[in-house]
Amino acid sequence: MKAKKPFNISDYDFSEIHSMQDEMIKKMSLEVSNNKEKVFKERLEQLGIKINFEEEQRKRFKSFFSEYRGDEETIYYNDGSENGLRVITFVRTETPIDYNNNKISVGIDLTYY
Repeated sequence: MKAKKPFNISDYDFSEIHSMQDEMIKKMSLEVSNNKEKVFKERLEQLGIKINFEEEQRKRFKSFFSEYRGDEETIYYNDGSENGLRVITFVRTETPIDYNNNKISVGIDLTYY
């Protein structure tokens, strides 16, 4: 009878798990970014602001400024005033990791006003 080799965690290859984790994070980040962009464009439409985003990317002096405070991002439009026009504020809240029913769930809630 052969002796079983004891399990050693350092022998395990975690590269597949890390790859899946990286893929999940990239997918979540892209989804959050796309949702923010959609809501931002809708808000500009509500305010009557028309921007050609391709031209905006090439400009040295941008029409928008983002201000970050903790978990909040406020975007202002340069309307010529001293403080600019607040377009939208995004608030990010990370949901804690939940290990219920043999599943792991983690996420980010993004609200805006």
